[in-house]
Amino acid sequence: MHRPVSPIADAGGWVPSGWPQGILAAGEVHVWRADLDRPIDLVSLSRTERERASRFQSETHRLRWSRSRALLRRMLGGYLDRDPDAIEFASAPTGKPAVAEGGELEFNLSHSGGLVLVALTVANPLGVDVERERDVRDPLAIAGRVLGAEETERLRSLPEAHRRREFLRSWVRYEAALKCRGDRLGAPANHAGLHLIDLDPEPGAAAAVALERAPSALLLRELTQD
Repeated sequence: MHRPVSPIADAGGWVPSGWPQGILAAGEVHVWRADLDRPIDLVSLSRTERERASRFQSETHRLRWSRSRALLRRMLGGYLDRDPDAIEFASAPTGKPAVAEGGELEFNLSHSGGLVLVALTVANPLGVDVERERDVRDPLAIAGRVLGAEETERLRSLPEAHRRREFLRSWVRYEAALKCRGDRLGAPANHAGLHLIDLDPEPGAAAAVALERAPSALLLRELTQD
């Protein structure tokens, strides 16, 4: 089984930063962390996005989803030197979201509660997933269905306190790999040929980035929204 690699050694931690401005250098991966429970201007949302947001029954879920879309638009606009409301989304051949006329820019977004991560790079398909710890009734049963026999047995061999944490790690790697390839949730785990990076976005949470090729640099940024 392909084992994930450790984060790039000189990543330097999550560096506070304002909104991105400028292009991505070749080989770099930028991962942004932000708080969806802080106000974000929603003026850039499209009519379709506003209509979708209106269908959320929970006000908290509506706000978090709306803010994640506005945040993504503003980040993409910063990297592409484009107005956020001028960003148009398309679908890649795999079904993954893409930016219309976005060149080779690759991006992916994931959020768990109010914690959101956005990963971006150039000409290197990627996926990102983040999960906050929560009670999972039977992690071994879930692992047996989607993570494969080898990973399930590895988890089974661990003390229960460590098993739950490692299950969370395994799950975010699984979802990041799915999103990198454009596969649907429930597809068998397949990390072969991918470069996986584990991240610690906050205490009690786990995240992973999956890429087709190893990056030359990993930059971690925390959006201050100032």
